[in-house]
This record gives sequence, structure tokens and C-alpha cells, in this order.
Amino acid sequence: MQSLSPTSRYLLALKEGSHQPDDVQQEAVSRLDTIYQELQTQPAPVASGGGLRAKFGKLLGKREPAAGTAPVRGLYMWGGVGRGKTWLMDLFYQSLPGERKQRLHFHRFMLRVHEELTTLQGHSDPLEIVADRFKRKPTCSVSTSFLSPILPTPCCWAG
Repeated sequence: MQSLSPTSRYLLALKEGSHQPDDVQQEAVSRLDTIYQELQTQPAPVASGGGLRAKFGKLLGKREPAAGTAPVRGLYMWGGVGRGKTWLMDLFYQSLPGERKQRLHFHRFMLRVHEELTTLQGHSDPLEIVADRFKRKPTCSVSTSFLSPILPTPCCWAG
């Protein structure tokens, strides 16, 4: 059974009256729908190379696209409290089929990284091991409340 796209879920919420139409939200949903559609046709990713940037990418579930394909670009949403950012991210997450997805609050994500690193004290490259553990799980990760100065990555990333 194919899941509903983010746009379909958004329109359903409007039809049911649980939310009011919002032009800015509609633009965000349109962009989330593009990511959703690209993920549906994306070939299986391959493991990425080394380096600190690649390690953080691995932690976030990022992988290199299969040869000859462009990576699916993520989306960073920002706005005031109550604008619907978390709701839209939840719509997107619910639309993603399968088990290879991850929904984490930024602080929970960082707590998991630190817990993993603590258990790996004494290993020569614990961040690499943690990254490998994380990358086995999601094809797409969705998060809220990123702190840009700490980790300037999108709320939704895929690849």
C-alpha cells in the first residue's frame, strides 16, 4: 500500500478542518513533497568516504548517492513559534514508507551520540563507529529544533 504524500496529508487536514490554509505552509509542503517524490525514486545509497564532515554526515544518516544520481537535497525550515513547522515535519515523516526513517529531536539525537561515544571510550575512532551504527538505520532522518551555530544542517535530510 502506498502512503499518502505530504501534500495529500496536508490537504486532508485542511478538508477535515483541523488546520487552516496557510500560504507559507503550502510552500513548505510543496518542497517536502518534492523531497518525498525524489526519495521514492532514489536508488539505494552507498557508504560514504572518510573525514570529519563525512563522519557527521554518517551520524545524520547521510550516504553517497548511487553512481550517476544526484543526492536528494534536504529542507531547513524556520519560523516563529506556532507556525506549524513540527506539524509539517510530522506530516512528511508519516508519509515516508518503510522502516528506514528516523524522527528525532535534536537534543535526543545528541544525547544518543554522547551515550554511544561514552560506551566506546578507548577505541581509536569512536565517532566513526557511532556513525556506522547510525547509518545502518535511516535512509531519511527528520528532526526539529536544530541549533544552527552547533550543527548547520537541514531539519529534514535524505540520502
